[in-house]
Amino acid sequence: MPPACLQKVRVDAPIIAWRVWRVAPAGFVAFLKSAFREDLWPASALFRSLVLPHAENTAGIYGLFTREEAVAALKLSSPERRGIFVGDPGVFGTVALGGKIIEHERGYRAAVAYPQHLYCANIKTAQVLARTYGCEAECA
Repeated sequence: MPPACLQKVRVDAPIIAWRVWRVAPAGFVAFLKSAFREDLWPASALFRSLVLPHAENTAGIYGLFTREEAVAALKLSSPERRGIFVGDPGVFGTVALGGKIIEHERGYRAAVAYPQHLYCANIKTAQVLARTYGCEAECA
């Protein structure tokens, strides 16, 4: 039996940015996975950077200024690293960034984050991710 819809996690005074993910299946649910790293994003809990971002490092959870930059970044992730279902090219969407936040030339790096609205290649992926994270999800 699939789990009940989870409550959306709130980030105090967030900055909303765009980012991309891969999708990792886990039975009746699926988890977001960083597009360029192996980190799984937890459901109903903030995703936390292992190292706080500051001006002298590149640490943090990245968020981009625009949807167009997120779509371009999605195209950079390799096909063999994408998707939960055959033919699923990955996911992009908005993310609430919080904690310590550093602005850079293309967006932000933050200490914590949680997905807000996801755009998926197919309705099955959208439904599974909406159930897992308690956020809006739809076909791109």
